[in-house]
Amino acid sequence: MGGQKTVPVKLDDRTVEWLASVGVEVEFTQEEHPDSFVPGVWLDHGKILVNREVAHVSDVLHESGHLACIPGIFRELVEPGSLPTPKLQAAIEEYMGTHPFMDEQMREDPVCRAILQMGDCEATAWEYAASKVLGLSVEVLFSERANGFVPYDGQGPSLWENLDANAYFGINGLQAAGFCTVREFPKMRRWLAP
Repeated sequence: MGGQKTVPVKLDDRTVEWLASVGVEVEFTQEEHPDSFVPGVWLDHGKILVNREVAHVSDVLHESGHLACIPGIFRELVEPGSLPTPKLQAAIEEYMGTHPFMDEQMREDPVCRAILQMGDCEATAWEYAASKVLGLSVEVLFSERANGFVPYDGQGPSLWENLDANAYFGINGLQAAGFCTVREFPKMRRWLAP
């Protein structure tokens, strides 16, 4: 790592099959989207669109983590661009405005909880757990991309250490949303928000 450029680590069929097995649909395209946060990968109406020629497997996993953390009733509303996209934001605001976070017995609404736990930290923890299942190394996940992009502002190795030690707050977010327990992480109880 340390400033070394790497060629993109391509998305292999095994990873695509694993993503499908946990409920994340990957669709391939030759296109690029101008609102894509990372090269060759973007979310669109409940699925991940990937240009295999430029996409890095780590970016695919991270964006899959974003999609997985979005409550199921909202996934189809995701459009290309930075999250939350306008339609998604409007639907979330409407839901939160009409559903109390807790009922009279102090039980949380699971959709409200999932909305609160659909951030970048949770997507990063999800990506990490997925990488463990797939046997990907820290060098793959945090390597500098061919276009010079360095994930996590070059702090990937220390982030990985925190994840290894179960000391990254995205893990707590996944636990709060019912994906796992901090004690069991990176083992997941589920891979998609309900």
